[in-house]
Amino acid sequence: FTVFVNNIPNGAITTMLNLLLEGFNYDKKDSLVMALPCGGSEVVGLLLVAVASSYILPKNRLIWSCTAAACNVVCLCLVAWGPNAGAKLAGIYIYYTVSPTSYVGLVSCIASNSAGHTKKMTSAALFYIFYCVGNLVGPQTFKSSEAPEYPTGKKAMAAASCIQLF
Repeated sequence: FTVFVNNIPNGAITTMLNLLLEGFNYDKKDSLVMALPCGGSEVVGLLLVAVASSYILPKNRLIWSCTAAACNVVCLCLVAWGPNAGAKLAGIYIYYTVSPTSYVGLVSCIASNSAGHTKKMTSAALFYIFYCVGNLVGPQTFKSSEAPEYPTGKKAMAAASCIQLF
């Protein structure tokens, strides 16, 4: 279930990023340019957390994962209810930087907490089924009639992130 709700915002932001940026008053060309730093920030964020987790609270993957999930809640609340386009854009950039950490923590917990080959394979299969379903559900929360703001989709992302943290 955690994997499912973790990937609702992932699927939504990944699929709808340019439309969200257009809702922040960027035109189509600018929204493509504004989306470019997201991939780089994701790589940098994962590397920073990997190095930090080696020295600060090593062997506590779940704490790092939960901290990232808490950051995701703040970021997605900024995207949904931020006071201006700059705050909403910062929410998206920070989300891209931090959100993979919670996912990686979930993957590592599944791998290390399942004993036996059959249980590991079953757990991994269920993990990726819920991963895919969450990524499919996320974009469906965006209604074309609500363009360009998409309040329902933004609220669904923030709610899913809160549920995941809980």
